[in-house]
Amino acid sequence: MEQNTNQQAPEQQQPQNDQKFDPNQVSKTSWIHGGIALVGAIGVFLPWAKVSFFGISTSASGLDAWQGILSLIVLVLLAVVVIAGPAIKMPENSKDQLMKYGIYIPLAFSVWVLIDVLTTKMVQVGIGLWITLLASAALALIANKVIKLK
Repeated sequence: MEQNTNQQAPEQQQPQNDQKFDPNQVSKTSWIHGGIALVGAIGVFLPWAKVSFFGISTSASGLDAWQGILSLIVLVLLAVVVIAGPAIKMPENSKDQLMKYGIYIPLAFSVWVLIDVLTTKMVQVGIGLWITLLASAALALIANKVIKLK
């Protein structure tokens, strides 16, 4: 009869990193970052382009363009990551990299749509595109420490 010599050592309990989200522990700077990202996300729901033709006008929000949908996803993701902070199980340097470089996605898409709208006849830039563009630009400047928040 063969004896099993591979006895498993009792599992050592490792400390759990189950931090709950506490809004009181979120820094003022993180609330500002998250707020700006959410303002940019709200801009996606507003008109990005307006067309006027013989007194008839219509508008299209950012949700009518794939660039707007991706911008919305990235902006909401950035807001959640920045505000939720330590409650998200993600390495700190990954969060920093996401904030620093991820903001260029909605910024690039907003500029892309802006150029497309500006070069199309009888189409005007809507307020939503300006809001998304300015919020994305502000976040890029803050993330790269061009604008410093206290």
